Amino acid sequence: MHKKILLYIVLLIAGLNYAYAQDAAITGILNVGNGCDLSNAEDIGVAVRNDGPLLIDNNVVMNYTINGGATVSQTLGPGNPAATGAVYNFTFAQKADLSACDTDFDVLVWLEFPGDVNQANDTIRWSVRNDCTIIPGQVESDELVCIGNNGNTLNLVGQSNGTITNWVYSEDGGATWTNIPNTSTSYTFSNLTDDTQFAVEIDGGYCPNDVSSPASITIQALPTAGTLSGPTELCDVSANGVVNLNGNSGNVVDWELSTDNGVTWVNSGNTTTTESFSGLTQNTLFRALVDGGACANVYSDTLELSIVEASAPGLLETDTLICEDESLTLSLGSSVGSVQDWESSSDGTTWSPLSITGTTYNTGALSSSTYYRVLVKNGICPIENSNQVYIEVQPNISTGSISGGASVCATSASGVLTLSGNSSTIIEWESSTDSGMTWATIANTTTTENYTNLNQTTWYRVLIDGGVCPDQYSDTALINVSPITDAGVLEQDTLICEGDSLTLNLNSNIGSIIDWESSTDGSNWTSLVNTSDSYMVDSILTPTYYRVIVKSGVCAEDTTNIIFVDLNPDPTANAGLDIDILEGDTIMLNGSGGQIGGWTNGESLSDSLIYDPLAFPTETTTYYLTVMNSFGCTDTDNVTITVGTAIPDLDVKNVLTPNGDGYNDTWIIEGLAAFSSTQVEIYNIYGRMVYQSLDYQNEWDGKFEGKALPNGSYLYVVTPDGYENAIKGTLMILGDE
Repeated sequence: MHKKILLYIVLLIAGLNYAYAQDAAITGILNVGNGCDLSNAEDIGVAVRNDGPLLIDNNVVMNYTINGGATVSQTLGPGNPAATGAVYNFTFAQKADLSACDTDFDVLVWLEFPGDVNQANDTIRWSVRNDCTIIPGQVESDELVCIGNNGNTLNLVGQSNGTITNWVYSEDGGATWTNIPNTSTSYTFSNLTDDTQFAVEIDGGYCPNDVSSPASITIQALPTAGTLSGPTELCDVSANGVVNLNGNSGNVVDWELSTDNGVTWVNSGNTTTTESFSGLTQNTLFRALVDGGACANVYSDTLELSIVEASAPGLLETDTLICEDESLTLSLGSSVGSVQDWESSSDGTTWSPLSITGTTYNTGALSSSTYYRVLVKNGICPIENSNQVYIEVQPNISTGSISGGASVCATSASGVLTLSGNSSTIIEWESSTDSGMTWATIANTTTTENYTNLNQTTWYRVLIDGGVCPDQYSDTALINVSPITDAGVLEQDTLICEGDSLTLNLNSNIGSIIDWESSTDGSNWTSLVNTSDSYMVDSILTPTYYRVIVKSGVCAEDTTNIIFVDLNPDPTANAGLDIDILEGDTIMLNGSGGQIGGWTNGESLSDSLIYDPLAFPTETTTYYLTVMNSFGCTDTDNVTITVGTAIPDLDVKNVLTPNGDGYNDTWIIEGLAAFSSTQVEIYNIYGRMVYQSLDYQNEWDGKFEGKALPNGSYLYVVTPDGYENAIKGTLMILGDE
């Protein structure tokens, strides 16, 4: 564009000078212009106009340079139009070389002649661009790559002429193309997942555009390594076989083996899909390396082949001689593998399983000779049988039995014991006097043993020679010696109170108590059905004799001494009659019996250790009088004092002193006037009424049937008219006070 602007400016300047005299001007370009594949002999031509009156002739010299190079000059020549304003198309005879490709040529043309009055229009300059036909070249190189994890740099080679516009790629075989903003001659691709073509678009300038030959990047899918199949366990006595690779997508590069659990691997040099092996002695891992093509080589899965040590049954020990019914524990040592079973046989030929999987076996009590062996299996290796052991069983001996055992009294402890039925010889007799805890040897090898004057129970047995079996004892014979019976001592004659209980005890007896007996006359005896060494006599009411019968084993009975239990008489306690009193009253109790007495509930008595204390209960109370006689025997009676609510305005005095002194000479009840009538009754301690009045007026002077009553305690009963409850209490008569 800038070249065209320059041309226009030159033409404008030329036009402006048209009016000058004696002037010539270059007014335009005839050739050459921009083009494709210009040659080395291009015409350079311009239009020359006569702008003055003078005729242009050979004194006008035309000149041009290319890119400031050597000047080419040529006269305009005679015969050109001389008229003012005439235009002459002038072409240089000497051709210009414009063949250089992709080149901008600076073309400068000018004229010169003497007397040129306006040189400003003598020159014209323009630019000529020569673009050569594109040689698009080739993107290198075609490549097979692994899907996803790939990358490489592509290069445009062999390209000349033109300008790289951009790279393009196609994922559909060249049907459509997508631009890649890149104007360099190289491009780096990465992580392709589809087949892709890459090419370069080239701008040809004044020549046609073109596209390079593409490079094809072919995507290879990830390889399949395949899986191994084959044995996973073999016995080391026959560790031969084949491992097969199945499902692999590429060729086998090599097989690898490891005997250290994959720490190190050894190549086998085998490129087939089968790997044969033989004579393996240790666990081995197998894997195959598969060619990945454009992708990395891959390993198949790993097959682990375990080599199992051959079954080794070890040593079963040992042939043994035992007795009948004896058991034996057999042990298997140094075996390789697990015990599958133990077997037994009575003849060493026909075997029976015992369903035992341990390394030891207890035979239990054997009654016949038996062979044994053990079956051992290690993993997949065949079962191996151990050596046989023979357990020979010797029949038990017969120890026989002892006859002559007896129960005897110490007075006649002699006799003979006899052993019979024994199948072997007698080693010795033995005796024990402590129930078999310890035994004493008797130097006797015959079948009979005499015993004489035994004084205690004795056990006897015989030791029989067992041969290869243990010596054995016969059964045991017992001579049960009963000590001479001694009934012991029954203590002692006793005097007790009537109705008391007594425990009688028997001491120092030898033998068992047969019974206790009692008698009221010492002649006729009654069984008490008691075999213990004591007897409780409960509530004796009659003097009684007692004795005990004792018997030691087979010895005769013996009877104890006789004791007599005699009785003392009991006293009779009399606590008096039950009495009703009012709240706040005091009454005298009248107890009797025995030689001494005492009351319970003494906290409401004036003295609990006398027969006639004053009682002042605040609520109904029962008092118990216990009396004792000179024999120490006791009796108890009780009296209940019922405490009632006091009658209002009635005060019963509890003391009468009919001695004529003017004080308390009659029995006074204050408050009688408040009632229409008041009934009174007086009783002595024996319950006999000694005075009665239906309307008492404080007139009684302590007499009964005209005679003064003796001093003492009397019971009164006072019943005011209109009251159901009587007032009861004790009145003391003190005539001489």
